[in-house]
Amino acid sequence: MANVIHGTFSLSQILDMTYESKYYNRFEYRKRDVIKKVTVIKETTLHPDRPSEPTITYIFCTFSYPQYGQYLKGRRGIKQRRYRHQYDNILSVDADEDGKFSMHSTKWRYRLGSQKKWVDKPPQSKVKTIYRETMQTWKNEYNLKCESIKKKYSGDAKTKLLKKEKDNLNKKIKNHRVNATYVDPSDWNSKVNGVNGDFAKRVAPVYQRYGHLYGRNVEEIADVDYMHPFACKHMINLIDTLIKLRILV
Repeated sequence: MANVIHGTFSLSQILDMTYESKYYNRFEYRKRDVIKKVTVIKETTLHPDRPSEPTITYIFCTFSYPQYGQYLKGRRGIKQRRYRHQYDNILSVDADEDGKFSMHSTKWRYRLGSQKKWVDKPPQSKVKTIYRETMQTWKNEYNLKCESIKKKYSGDAKTKLLKKEKDNLNKKIKNHRVNATYVDPSDWNSKVNGVNGDFAKRVAPVYQRYGHLYGRNVEEIADVDYMHPFACKHMINLIDTLIKLRILV
């Protein structure tokens, strides 16, 4: 990848567009994640036509810890740092002539997560969310057993056996949710493939079109909102952190 960046919007503009769009809630959602540390990588690109004027690019990498749902059980009032997202949060910015990184520069690229493809339905045994077709299969099996009981038994025996089958179905559902490792498909994609759905489906194709995507776009999505570019919550959180550290000005 060439280090020289030719983008369309400044970081300041992408934040303004996010705030003024239907995606404004990303500012609120950013509070759900905590950044622990930021790693800085410096790259220098030399130009044959102007050897004394290299392009200096800094890549800011970090990862975050989710602060919602199952991750906060038993940690009331405490920010958890045990379970982290498995996708990198990368912002690449060209320095200006003074060696500073400006919020008003258009020379930036961003990526959240790996370059693997999103999986809509991970293996059912791995996720606590029960797919509609899985539940329908279980219910069909339950109904067949109930029909068989109704044909063979009557009175109290029938009532007890029907209740037993109902209890077995509820137990099957409960055990599945206890034993499955990942909360839902988003959690599986994050932990296994390092993919963030919001970025992969809504942000990456747009950033690619406007020259702001770090890496490549691997999703083929027909319905993309190219008219309203926005920053995801992780990007907003990273920018806010870099401003507080006085790296972005």
